[in-house]
This record gives sequence, C-alpha cells and structure tokens, in this order.
Amino acid sequence: MRDRAAENLARMAADHDHDWPTRLAARINVAPLVDEEWLSRMGDHNLTTTATSTITAAEQRVVQAASYGLTNEMIADLLCISPFTVKQHLKAARFKLRAKNTTHACATALRQGLIR
Repeated sequence: MRDRAAENLARMAADHDHDWPTRLAARINVAPLVDEEWLSRMGDHNLTTTATSTITAAEQRVVQAASYGLTNEMIADLLCISPFTVKQHLKAARFKLRAKNTTHACATALRQGLIR
C-alpha cells in the first residue's frame, strides 16, 4: 500500500510543481472551522454552528484531504498518521455528518463550511 501511495505522490509531484505537498498540508492544517463571510451571506448561524461542534479538528483535516481526491494511504502519509486512523476519522465524520460515503461527507462538510 505504501509503495502505491509513494508512486501516486511521485506521479502527482511530476505533474505539478514540487511544492504542492507543502501547500496542501498548509491548507489542510489552517482551514477554518467556519467561514464567517459565508455565514453572514447565508444568515443561518444555527446550521453551521451546530455542525462544527460535532466534527473534530482531526476529522476535519482528514475530510479536507479526502476532498482533494487523496487515498487513505496518501492522507496518512501527508498527516503522519496511520491508514487505520484515517479510516476511523472518515468513518466518524461520515456518521456525524450523516453521509452515505466519503464523497457525500466531503460535499456535506463543504456545504456546511467545515472545509474549503
């Protein structure tokens, strides 16, 4: 599994500039829990406020990485955690967001302002 993730990372790095992992990790680690501008435009503070209290920061980082199309192994390498931990964070986030699958969880988290 790690060999495949390394191959995927190498392929992605060859297709893009070599600084993309650093920029991606920085975006995942600093993504705000709630986009205040979005909240003010939507006018419904209850929907997003209750959602942010249910998903942890670790789950948010994993869902953010998954929204970029990374595999569990790639997310594990990026965040320096085990693939099992990634799987557990995604499972917990899917449950809390009432999502049917990871794609649905990413879309729900994006819609609720939990990720960008």
